Amino acid sequence: MLCVSKHRLACDVGTSTRWHESFLPTIPPTHLPTHPRFHLVAMDQVLPPLRIALKASKFFHSLLMALLITLAGGCNSQPQPSGDRQPNAADPSNSAASNQPLPEQPAKPQPAKPQPAKPQPASSESADNPGPSETFTTRLASATQLIRDGKPDAAAAILQQLLIAQPNNPAVIFQLASGYAQQDQLSAAVELLDRIDTSQAEAYLAAQGQSADWCLSLKRYTDAERRYRTVLKFAPTATPALRNLAYLYNRQGRRFEAVQLIHELCRAGDVRQDELHAMISVPSAMYDDPQQTPKINQRPYWPIGPGANARRLYNQQRYAEALEMLDEGFAEQTIDLATATLYGRIAASALDDQRISLWASKHSEAWTASPDYWVAMGIQCLNQQRFREAVRCFAETIKRDPTDLQAISLIRQALIALGEDDLAHRWNQHWRANREVLRVSNQISAADQPNADLAGDLADRLLALNRPLEAVLWKTIEASQRKLGQQVFQQLNHQHQQIVSSKTCFPSLKQRLCGMPIDSYPLPDLDALFPERESTLHGRQPEAQPTEPDSIASPQNAPAIVFADVAQSRGLNQAYTFADTQRSDGFAIYEIMGSAIACIDVDLDGWCDVYFGQGGTEPPIVSGGGHNQLFRQVDHAFVETSHQSDSACNDFTTGLTVGDWNQDGFPDLALAVLGNEQLLINQGDGTFRTMALNHDDDPWHLPASMAMGDINGDQLPDLFQVGYVEDKQLARRPERDSNGQITEALSPHQYRAAEDRVWINRGDGSFQQQALPANNGSHKTGLGVLLGPLAGTGTNQVFVGNDQHQNQLWQWKPAANADAVDQWIESATLLGCGFSSTGAGTASMGVAAADYDRNGLLDIHIANYQDEASSLFMQQSGSFRDRIVAAGMDLDSRLVLGFGCQPIDADNDGWIDLAVTNGHVENLHQAGQPFEQPPQLFRNLSGQFRLSAVEPAAGYWNGKYVGRAMATADVDRNGKLDLLISHLDVPVALLENQTQSTNHWVQFSLIGTTDERSAVGTRIQIKLGAEQQTHALLGGSGFLSSNQGLIHAGLGRHESVDQLEVFWPSGQREVLTDLASDRHYQIIQGQGLQALPTAR
Repeated sequence: MLCVSKHRLACDVGTSTRWHESFLPTIPPTHLPTHPRFHLVAMDQVLPPLRIALKASKFFHSLLMALLITLAGGCNSQPQPSGDRQPNAADPSNSAASNQPLPEQPAKPQPAKPQPAKPQPASSESADNPGPSETFTTRLASATQLIRDGKPDAAAAILQQLLIAQPNNPAVIFQLASGYAQQDQLSAAVELLDRIDTSQAEAYLAAQGQSADWCLSLKRYTDAERRYRTVLKFAPTATPALRNLAYLYNRQGRRFEAVQLIHELCRAGDVRQDELHAMISVPSAMYDDPQQTPKINQRPYWPIGPGANARRLYNQQRYAEALEMLDEGFAEQTIDLATATLYGRIAASALDDQRISLWASKHSEAWTASPDYWVAMGIQCLNQQRFREAVRCFAETIKRDPTDLQAISLIRQALIALGEDDLAHRWNQHWRANREVLRVSNQISAADQPNADLAGDLADRLLALNRPLEAVLWKTIEASQRKLGQQVFQQLNHQHQQIVSSKTCFPSLKQRLCGMPIDSYPLPDLDALFPERESTLHGRQPEAQPTEPDSIASPQNAPAIVFADVAQSRGLNQAYTFADTQRSDGFAIYEIMGSAIACIDVDLDGWCDVYFGQGGTEPPIVSGGGHNQLFRQVDHAFVETSHQSDSACNDFTTGLTVGDWNQDGFPDLALAVLGNEQLLINQGDGTFRTMALNHDDDPWHLPASMAMGDINGDQLPDLFQVGYVEDKQLARRPERDSNGQITEALSPHQYRAAEDRVWINRGDGSFQQQALPANNGSHKTGLGVLLGPLAGTGTNQVFVGNDQHQNQLWQWKPAANADAVDQWIESATLLGCGFSSTGAGTASMGVAAADYDRNGLLDIHIANYQDEASSLFMQQSGSFRDRIVAAGMDLDSRLVLGFGCQPIDADNDGWIDLAVTNGHVENLHQAGQPFEQPPQLFRNLSGQFRLSAVEPAAGYWNGKYVGRAMATADVDRNGKLDLLISHLDVPVALLENQTQSTNHWVQFSLIGTTDERSAVGTRIQIKLGAEQQTHALLGGSGFLSSNQGLIHAGLGRHESVDQLEVFWPSGQREVLTDLASDRHYQIIQGQGLQALPTAR
């Protein structure tokens, strides 16, 4: 994606929201409304939970004393004069705990009935055995004062005597427990408070709350939760219980449960800034590093238990680690309901079939209350192309949690697959609005200073999303930061009261669902969705999923991969140029592309030549800078022949592709340029003739990649061009701060997307130009392209990787009769390759197709933005699933920003590897985002990919670059594919494959006779004993470039090919047998094959 990561803070599963409590304002209670049954506590007066171990909770302590000091006088063993009673320390009417009866208690509980005192010795009138002149109340007061003075031992001596006299006296029990707490004997204090039972109504609630606080400090979280729940059952607005339980749930990763409690704090007007942040994106983890010291006034959200850590790993898309963390607890059923549903969500997101089936086998009806449950079910429906059920599942998620960005994105995906474009567009707008809310919230959290503008902006965005209660509370924070007057706070108080009383605090069901009726979408059938569930229920467990398949080849036994950069020594001297100077930052969006690469045998001598695109101008000027360069290979060296060959186009060139447009047997070049696309027609004598494809001369139209091949099935090559942006602001540059640093890179969302174009070849030298229809309401910002037999049957399909939009898979559908018209059918989302596994549109720069798992079907790899895993759409039974996690590439691919990528069997072992060149779109090193980045080679170990080292250690592969386009070719004709890579910062690299291996190989050049001569779209199947490989010749090679037009197959230890089946695009099939290995064959359609010379 041509976009900085700041714009991507709201990824659909997303990184963890930054929930730091920064610069919490001190707002007097009069500035916020009070709930009619709630005592308001100013924001800065909330007691941090970590201090509970040192001092009893102020709320429960004062509440209990207000109730119990008075009770103590009525519990004496002898009547006392009224003048000896102590005044109440607090008014019990201020406490929510006294507002509802306990079970089987009257509506207004009465003090506990006095208990008869045990006989006391008549002698001694010491403090431990007072005489009749000293009352029970005064002795209790003395003990209380001793505790306040830090003398718990002395207090305990008195309290133990009082407890003998009154063993169930709550005031004595509480003070003795307070003394224990002061001595850090919290377990004893909790045990003591447990003696206060429900017969002592008011005291019981306060004791439950205080012991819950102490249980938190003791890390007895289950006990703390149970006690807080007891308080809230009978006092639903008890603020300390709400706050502390929400804090506990947030730290445990039980986010949905926490937010329900925070809603009550919002209604009461007593809420902290970190709690407001907690409501922004409920699926996101609230997390602080336990190794870091909290800031002043910050409540650290240190994780508690596996659920918290698993949720954070899930947000980081580290699914495998998250699942491993929860496996044992789920199997033994020791995790809570929220974590059990999270387990299902993670397993579904990872496309872990074994774990998701096991999860379904333990289904509980109680799970259905959780948003995570419905996301898991929805993803499973999507994977099985049950799109209507998927819509319902994601709607059930959003009904419960309207902040779930992944569910919003996935419901959009399901609606697109159903062809309900208007609804999908509505949800897309809703997704963008929610993403912006999260982005602004993260900016507030990350700021070093309070920012009233951001607080106000967030409030406005929340209000637009029908979240008025949160909006007015953020407006209060804004007013505090601006130091506005009392009148403003009074107005905010009034707004708050109106919102609460009108019961419009949060979005209505209709607003949450964007006005979409959901009853017409069916609920999923659990047994149909999980067919293995029944067998699991009856005792047969799914087979355990190994971390590494048994069939994986051992990397220790594989040869070391060696790539050496020989560009300079072979005379391949090409570097990308800019309009003014050699730029190091501040790139316009058209400059980010870099040089395109086309591998072409210009003179048909069997040796690969190379053509490069060039920049050097700035719109609206589209030519006059640098020129494109053609390097012919002569005697193992490259010689530039750009001017001699009339191919030195000096227009700003982006994409390149190769094909035989006029079917004369010589390969031609197609150029995507600013303003006017062109063909360079190979004259067969080493020169080219320029043929204009477009006469619009629009300098603001920025195309990207191109592909040539037969699209409409008439056996003539057509041309497909991907459009990126078309905007008169094309020359815009990123903004800089006062220090001259780039604040953020340019994003495709800042521009109008360009249309994709196609040129249909009429075969007489003319063509018909078409613009593809706007898909799902608009054109997309496209980058990479592939053309060939990618999915299904019939004519070739065109796959377009779109930046920040769903990908597209186009197929030409000819008119059924004379009255009908030809159509373009788009099916990427329907077939499962439109969106990543998270439901999001990704950056989609490089695209590379091959049969990576050797199941006979082509798969598609897509290189994406930094912090955004690549996609690996594996094809099965005519549909795709993003298996990037299962393939083992997700974590390594997130570390870089990928551009060009290519399938390459680097060691000829028969398993196709993946090479990726990386580099950021802008120089943002000051923001911790490296501009130069290392290339990557993912080695395919029998279907599992592992990041591989590449030798030599001091060579190209271990450096860092701003990589862009990549192409493959067997430049030296030795049966090993080489790589060409262009960059923004350094000259082009020619990486010669010098891997030493005894593995065998075979190559095929194809010439169509019935089909178009380049034979793009031809598939071959190679049989090697019990093994089988499938390969295809594609037009277009991903990002901006074109590979050498041959099919390369590594054979491993096989010394010959038992059988070769050739499936030509027209449907013709040929079978060839007993082919020797280590040969390059030319196959002419219908005329057999012949071996071509190779280098030895």
